[in-house]
This record gives sequence, C-alpha cells and structure tokens, in this order.
Amino acid sequence: MRDERSLNLFLEGARYGAPKFARLPAVAALGEYGLNDKSVSEFLNTCLDDPFTRVRFQALDALVRRKDPESVSYIEDSGHRVVDGHFKA
Repeated sequence: MRDERSLNLFLEGARYGAPKFARLPAVAALGEYGLNDKSVSEFLNTCLDDPFTRVRFQALDALVRRKDPESVSYIEDSGHRVVDGHFKA
C-alpha cells in the first residue's frame, strides 16, 4: 500500500486522541507519504507542539525527510521553545 490511499490512514492514526504509542509510527510514515500535499506538512507542523514529546521528535524527523523549505521556520521556533534541552532542531 505505498500509494496515496494509505495517507488518510496515517493521518487518522497520527491525530491527537488516537492511541499514544500508535501515533508514533503514523507520524513517522507521514515523512514519506503525501509529499505533494501541503496539508500533510501543515499537520506535521502542528505536531511540533504536541504534548507528547516523542510525537514532537517524530514530527521533526518526518519534516526533515520531507525536505519542505516552508517548514524550516516552524522547526526553528519549536527548537527555541523547548526548555529541557533534548529537542535540538
């Protein structure tokens, strides 16, 4: 299923409210699916503010793999807001 049909499954599984540890692979998969869809990048940008730290890390990794230049400012802002020192963008 490496086509756009699976994109909706990943988006649904990555949304806040889905099982916590099931969200991680769904967010990670969004780094490779829907590369031409700006709404996926926007969704990942919002995941940079997620309360679950591991989702933030997965979103950062997915955005880097997407190589979307419009996400650079979101990544930098997210890196400046983190106070624990583990999240370096």
